[in-house]
Amino acid sequence: MATVNNINASEPTEVGAGGVGAATLTDHGVLIGSGTGAVTALAVGTNGQLLTGSTGADPVFYTVASASGTVSYTLGAGTLDMATEGGGLVWSEVTGTTQQMKITNGYLANNGSEVALTLPAAGSVGDRVSVAGKGSGKWRISQNSGQTIHLDDDDTTTGVGGYLTGDIQYACVEIVCITANTDWVVINSLGTLTAN
Repeated sequence: MATVNNINASEPTEVGAGGVGAATLTDHGVLIGSGTGAVTALAVGTNGQLLTGSTGADPVFYTVASASGTVSYTLGAGTLDMATEGGGLVWSEVTGTTQQMKITNGYLANNGSEVALTLPAAGSVGDRVSVAGKGSGKWRISQNSGQTIHLDDDDTTTGVGGYLTGDIQYACVEIVCITANTDWVVINSLGTLTAN
């Protein structure tokens, strides 16, 4: 025997009868269970917000923040992009003789011949790179067109002909971009360096 069930009611179906207990729901709202009461629709979150639990209470939308300023956030529709700020450098050992440098990276120059590193072609103010000597061949940081490295009161020759060298095996340097893409300055060094 076939059974047909039709519900023709102007009132919302109660939760106990399998309904949600509400006639309308917030457009784009997240629905929250309320025991035997009608579902609760939260206010709509804004770009990049996260739904965060609250013990014994309804969750809430929250805009993430970094109290220490070590993480930055880019909020978008359905996206949340996070990046570390001001953290340490990522170090790698270079055992070959050439290396293209990357922003926020440090390099251990470890070869019996000179390790030729090249500055990043693009850099923003505050970007850093670093080199630490390890191999007996020492190291050289070459430049791209229009770039200069400032060392105390001396500067490298501007452009592709200019470079900075570590003149002893364990020479180390940390440089920071002070003018986007073009000017870099030595902020920390150990050993003898020469601006050429």
